[in-house]
Amino acid sequence: MLAVVLLAGQAVVRRRLVLALVAAAVIGGSIVTTEVLKHVLLQRPDLIGQAPFANTFPSGHATIALGVGVAATLVVPPRIRRPTALLALAYAVAVGVALIAAGWHRPSDVAGGFLVVVGWAAAAALVAEALDRDAFRHARAEWRGRSGALGYLLLGAGVLGAGYVAAVGIAVASEAGAIDWALVNAAFLGACAAIAALAALLMAALLAALEASLAPVGAEDQ
Repeated sequence: MLAVVLLAGQAVVRRRLVLALVAAAVIGGSIVTTEVLKHVLLQRPDLIGQAPFANTFPSGHATIALGVGVAATLVVPPRIRRPTALLALAYAVAVGVALIAAGWHRPSDVAGGFLVVVGWAAAAALVAEALDRDAFRHARAEWRGRSGALGYLLLGAGVLGAGYVAAVGIAVASEAGAIDWALVNAAFLGACAAIAALAALLMAALLAALEASLAPVGAEDQ
């Protein structure tokens, strides 16, 4: 709630009322969707012949972490959008890895939360553009050709590749007795790399879509 108030408040001060609604829609819509999916619509199947635990897909913690960051990326002034996106990515990845390390969630739970957020962000940006052509118009000069989407795409691909190679290397060395690590260490490393790569690729897709949808340069940012 504090994040919604702060992000919407700065948008109102800048006279970007539609962006205030974007912040509320991304954060609030993502959280509600995740909770409904997890507690009402989805169930954890019993695949091992034991009583299943309560459903944890998608992760609410991961949804909140990326939701706040993505909402901030969409509604802050263009001049600080790139560092905001980087901080949003780092925070979401840190929370996602912590959830896996603590044993609270499967990697797929974190991935599900991330996907819910990006879906809401894309929908909110589309509606904002339809309601107010000036909602993102002021960002064209700042973003043209350098939104950072390509960098996040390359980062995601690099992290995924490096994580895969490292996980396979650990697994092979462990099986050969060269290191005293269990296969679960390799699985954990691979899961962390997958979470980081997914977050980077989703941020790349969101930034690229937003940049492509921006109208020609108009009024300057307020």
